[in-house]
Amino acid sequence: MVTDLGQNIIAHAINNAGQIVGASIASDGSEQAFLWQSNSGITNLTNLPAGISSTAISINNSGWVVGSSFDPNVGSSSFQGFLWRPSLGLMTVDGTGGWIAPQHINDQGAIAGEATMSADAQSTMGVVWSVSNGPTLVIAGVHVVANVQQINSQGQIVISEAVSGDLFFQNAGEEPITIGSAASALGINDSGVVVGSQLLSDGYAHAFLWKEQDGMQLIEGTVGFNSLATGINDVGQIVGYEDLADGSRIGFLYQDGTLTNLNNLVDASGIGWSGLTPLGINGDGQIVGDGLLNGVLTGFLLTPAASPTTVFVPESATAGVLLLGGMVLLRRRTSAKNFK
Repeated sequence: MVTDLGQNIIAHAINNAGQIVGASIASDGSEQAFLWQSNSGITNLTNLPAGISSTAISINNSGWVVGSSFDPNVGSSSFQGFLWRPSLGLMTVDGTGGWIAPQHINDQGAIAGEATMSADAQSTMGVVWSVSNGPTLVIAGVHVVANVQQINSQGQIVISEAVSGDLFFQNAGEEPITIGSAASALGINDSGVVVGSQLLSDGYAHAFLWKEQDGMQLIEGTVGFNSLATGINDVGQIVGYEDLADGSRIGFLYQDGTLTNLNNLVDASGIGWSGLTPLGINGDGQIVGDGLLNGVLTGFLLTPAASPTTVFVPESATAGVLLLGGMVLLRRRTSAKNFK
């Protein structure tokens, strides 16, 4: 079943309780971070004082939400990372003298991201931030212009180094392991399986999964110009999408070596949808993202049907060109670099 979350909504992540976070887009192009719950619908998360636009990126199983608040008109001086907690509300994620841009939060409340050491700094470094201990510069002095893109509940992290484009996996207390080059990580589960996209010599981005024991593996079955794996749950189900030569987009679910078109996982409630772009998946296999509903950008929650009664065939639609300059997925991750 496909649930309509509302027009001009991008749903970035979902936890095991079915809570969803993302951003709604206003007519002036500004964004508003939100939390969606089945019993109450959308709740807007108030912007921090310096921001007029915000987006929520990640939510853990306790309902803690992280994201960024900013003013795109004045550059990085307004950029603030935030943590929102039930009953406690919004707090600023800071402590380096500059800004911290959260990318992911684990179930222990540790936040992965990137930071500067001063408000006007041009280079960034990776951090892990917590309410109790503040920021830990996990790769300061080793890599510059870097970002901790993912963290799981085991404390394993994925680090992106911008100058070389290399991607690293690091167990707590150990030396980093190279995953690959020209790659970006968009998900990690508690078994340490990393998913994302890698730019190859053919000029296209290819969805991948990486395991420490097996190394990098491209996800089989994608045939588009560009493909990305955008999320993974602890069962090992992977979601992502690929853009095709005709400008259309296909969302997919990959599990047990089989890639399935999301169109084949919904019932008649999927009629009118096209260009499904999945961005997150929870432990129950519920998938969130955005697509076009009768031609209008709309957020969705997809609860796959075990035996769909109707398989819908979406219209061909261009849901946007995939931009991979520097392997930055602009709609998935909002960085202060975009506002300098």
